[in-house]
Amino acid sequence: MLYKILIVITFLLVSGCSTLSTSEAPETKVFLDDNHVLHYDGGINKQANGRIFKLYQSLSRKPTKLEITSNGGNVMEGIRLGNWVFDNQLDVIVGKGCASSCANYVFPAGKKKYLQKDSALIWHGNSYQKDVNELVEQGEIFAVSFRSAENRFYKRINVHPLLGEYGHKELKVTFWNFLYHYFNETLGYDYSIDDMKKFGLTNIQLMDDTWEWRKHRPYLEVLRVEVDVKDLESFKPY
Repeated sequence: MLYKILIVITFLLVSGCSTLSTSEAPETKVFLDDNHVLHYDGGINKQANGRIFKLYQSLSRKPTKLEITSNGGNVMEGIRLGNWVFDNQLDVIVGKGCASSCANYVFPAGKKKYLQKDSALIWHGNSYQKDVNELVEQGEIFAVSFRSAENRFYKRINVHPLLGEYGHKELKVTFWNFLYHYFNETLGYDYSIDDMKKFGLTNIQLMDDTWEWRKHRPYLEVLRVEVDVKDLESFKPY
């Protein structure tokens, strides 16, 4: 039982995809800019979600775009934020970076998905990663709830549920080595735009006519993973 609890806690920490501890993390900024674009800058959490939902609701002229810079955060709140983006048919603009729960759930939910030349977009796992999947199979309550919410979300937005997990087939490291490299800026993996389309990510727009984020942050060690569509076709979510 203790092993199960440690795995869940570790997954929740990793899902935040942050180099800062919880005590050091600044409060997430939520605001409307002069161009009537909503902004979400920081970790995804219940409090920040509540503030942006309230801000949006208070506006008589509804914004059509959300710009987000986030290293991720709570997975269930990430799904909640993604559903809200989809409900309101918002376009999503990636700022400096969108990782973990942001890349898993917020970016895919955008009506149009905008990348700037230096927008890092990074995945490192979801409910289908090995450790969480084992908990699902064992009936652990949080893991089962997470899997169920994630599957419903991806079905709703018509995106393949392996989006956040597929790259693990290329990561030949042990679990603890992965954590070590992860917290030393080996953050996970990304995909080309063509490969993102294989998961169902459509309407991706390049704001600067190019997407070369590695040029701007070469110190981030992120693996580029090629996607074989046959892997996706043979996968049966449960």
